[in-house]
This record gives sequence, C-alpha cells and structure tokens, in this order.
Amino acid sequence: MRKRLIMVGLLVILATMGMMVVEKESTLRDGAQVFLELAPADPRSLMQGDYMALEYAVNNGLIAAREETSTQTMQGVAILTLDERRVGRFTRLDDGSALGESDVRIAYKLRNFRTQVGSPSFFFQEGTAGLFENARFGEYRLTEDGTSVLIGLRDAELNVLGPEQRLH
Repeated sequence: MRKRLIMVGLLVILATMGMMVVEKESTLRDGAQVFLELAPADPRSLMQGDYMALEYAVNNGLIAAREETSTQTMQGVAILTLDERRVGRFTRLDDGSALGESDVRIAYKLRNFRTQVGSPSFFFQEGTAGLFENARFGEYRLTEDGTSVLIGLRDAELNVLGPEQRLH
C-alpha cells in the first residue's frame, strides 16, 4: 500500500512538472513579444553563478498606482501600452475593462517587499558578463492573462545580446 501511495505521489509530481513545462513552452511559442526597459545591476553570487539583477522602469508607475489605490494584494495584473517598437510602458492596474489595441497584460508580484513585474534576475554563463553590459531591455513573451517569460536581453537599439538562442 505504501509503495502505491509513493508511486501515485511521484506520478502527480511528474505530471504537474510536465504541465508547467508545456505551459512555458506554449508561452514562448505563442506569447506576445514585449520589451521592458531595464535599470540593471550586476551582482555576483558564489552559490548561483553569474547573473544580473533586473529592475524595470514600469515598476515605478506600478508602485505609484498601487500606493494611490491602497492595493494590498501580493499579486495582480498591470496594463502596459506598447509603442511602435513593442516597448511596454505602464498604463494602469487591470480593473477588468477592455484593453486598447496596443495594450497587454503583465502579472506582478510583491517580492522582498517590492512590487515587481517580470523576472528579477538574468543568469548567464560564467565569463560572459561583458556580453550583457549594454543591456537596456528585457525581452519577454506574454500570454493574454499576463504570464511572462524572460527570453533574453537587448541593447538600446533592441539588438540581441549574448548568444542567439531564439525560437523561430
């Protein structure tokens, strides 16, 4: 009986992990391309390897809107308006109203007492930090509900930084 419970538990865990992978792959394949302006720092971590801590310009508007509305939730959805280059700018918190033609949703979370969209860090191979020092944008794929996946960094002209590893 105990072995069966362990096997069932293992199957549930593997099925859940498989579904998460399929969901992320779907986002990478079908998600809307959006660029978020960065304010990067370059800390090092002996345990995690080389990485760049990421801060996004849209967080400032998001933080102000949350304070203005006294929103206390740990997570939510913000609306970004995309310019002609697909750079997202914070517009408002999602209130359920219809999106404009160039609007997209992006989920946010409260992390370390700070409101943040997207990934808080970008990991890269040891010794390749110089390839990313000109990073000005994070390239994301977004689903309709605001789920986001960071797929790379771009410079001020939106050129790919680092080794090209894109899905086409």
